[in-house]
Amino acid sequence: GGGGGGGGGGGAARFLEGVVLWVDGHTNPPAHELMRLCCAHGGTFVPAGNFGKAGQPLTHVITQTVRAGAVEQTVKRMAIATGGRGVSRREIVTPEWLGQSVRAGRQL
Repeated sequence: GGGGGGGGGGGAARFLEGVVLWVDGHTNPPAHELMRLCCAHGGTFVPAGNFGKAGQPLTHVITQTVRAGAVEQTVKRMAIATGGRGVSRREIVTPEWLGQSVRAGRQL
């Protein structure tokens, strides 16, 4: 069974529509490359320093390493910077998440 979700040419799929990304710190690949991938697939990229002024709540924060202590710090910083909106632990992802989502053609 199952339907074909086959790729075909003619423009990038917009499977990141509704995703609002912000990059926390240095990443590999670098933020400008993540921005290109995000925007090419319908997402919104919030530049460094602007996450409190995004006009819409962040849905994901990309950080190079997802470690318990680092995640807690990021969650706290986002809560302060966004006036209490913040982000949850599951919204903190690595650059690999974006790359794998692009390869799969859907959000993972």
